Amino acid sequence: MNIKAHIGRWINYVAESRYALWLIGGISFIESIFFPIPPDVFIVPLVAQKKYTWIQVGAVAAVGATLGALLAYGIGYFFYDQFAGVLHLSDSSGLLGQISGIYDKYGFFAVVLAAFTPVPDKLFTFGSGFLKFALLPYLIAYTIGKGARMFLFAYIGEMYGQAVAEKSLKKITFITIGVGVIIAILIFLGTLLS
Repeated sequence: MNIKAHIGRWINYVAESRYALWLIGGISFIESIFFPIPPDVFIVPLVAQKKYTWIQVGAVAAVGATLGALLAYGIGYFFYDQFAGVLHLSDSSGLLGQISGIYDKYGFFAVVLAAFTPVPDKLFTFGSGFLKFALLPYLIAYTIGKGARMFLFAYIGEMYGQAVAEKSLKKITFITIGVGVIIAILIFLGTLLS
C-alpha cells in the first residue's frame, strides 16, 4: 500500500469520525508543535461533509493551533537553556542578539506570515519563546495568521466541496505563499521608506 493512499484513508477517517471536531482541534494543536501534516487537508473534507459549519471547523482549528503554539512558545521560553546546551548555542558572536533585535522590530509580522503561509511555523513558535518575544503580541499575531488560514480552508470546503477543493489545494498553497511574499515585500519596503 502506498503512503498517499494510507494518508487519504486517515484523512477520511478523521472527517467521518463522530469526534471530528475534537480530532481537528487536536491535529491543529500538535501541528503547531511537531506534526508534519497541516490541518488544512483535514479541514476541507470535514466541512465538505456538511456535518459542521465552516465557522465551527475554522474556529476549532484556530483555537487548537493557537493553544499548541502557546505550548511551543512556553517550551522555547522556559527550556531555552537546556536546548542551547544540547544544540551548543552560544552568543559569543552576538548573532542571537542581532536576530533578537530584528525579531523585536519585525517579529509580529514574521509570526503572522509564518502562521498564515504553509512554511513550517514551528521555528517561529519555539523561536518566539527562545527569543523572549512578548507573549501577548505573539499570541495575537499567531491567532491572526493561523486563524486566517484555518478559516480560509474551511470556507473553501464550504463553497466548493471536496472534489473541487482537492484539486485546488495546490493552487491555494501557492496563493498563500504568494500573499505572504507580497506582504513581506510591502513590510520591507515600508521599513526602507521610513
